Amino acid sequence: MHTHMILAGDFNGDAAEPFYSEITNYGFRSAYSAMLNNHEPQYTTWKFKGRHGTLKESCHTIDYIFYTPKGFTPKAILQFPTKNEIGPNALPSINYPSDHLALEVVFNIQ
Repeated sequence: MHTHMILAGDFNGDAAEPFYSEITNYGFRSAYSAMLNNHEPQYTTWKFKGRHGTLKESCHTIDYIFYTPKGFTPKAILQFPTKNEIGPNALPSINYPSDHLALEVVFNIQ
């Protein structure tokens, strides 16, 4: 790939899903994976879904920031709060008003 590009968003799937390998096969790399020794974060969303009495916990990574390595090098990432910092009711919470955590990457541009 000759274009310098950043691709970010809620992909509604984890790294084992086909979209992830399709994106990386096009030459993109996950910024968080690059900064976390080839591992994605433990979670970017954590919530309880369903109706009262049938709540199901949903805690996984579905948000990503991909980049083209020939144009960018990740320098720093925003660290996520722990489950204890978020609180027992998961997301959204008083301190984290979305059901997704914010992702942030500082890149060096070549």
